[in-house]
Amino acid sequence: MRFLPTDPEVKVFRQYERERRPLDQLAEEDRFMLFFSKIERLTQRMNIITFVGNFSDNISMLTPQLNAIIAASGSIKSSPKMKRMLEVRGGLPVFIWVAFVLFILVHLFFWFTFRLS
Repeated sequence: MRFLPTDPEVKVFRQYERERRPLDQLAEEDRFMLFFSKIERLTQRMNIITFVGNFSDNISMLTPQLNAIIAASGSIKSSPKMKRMLEVRGGLPVFIWVAFVLFILVHLFFWFTFRLS
């Protein structure tokens, strides 16, 4: 991505073309960048290509962590201590405690996700 033409470079290339100056005067690298700068939404397209190219690697890195979170949630769900805690906290509706646990799990998931990025 660092080889994409910047906005000022694109402006310079467009100005160069508007002046109808010969392309032969440009170095080969500059001609390449000139043609590269003509591609519509180049940055977005390169981001998509990069995302698709890295997708399987990202999935393979996230899968063990997602499995750990799923196992942890299953452990919490089946925990006798958690059931007793829910019984003791009868003043609060059960859904608040379940929402709290889900909140923690979702935050763990995002913490792991952005830590890998």
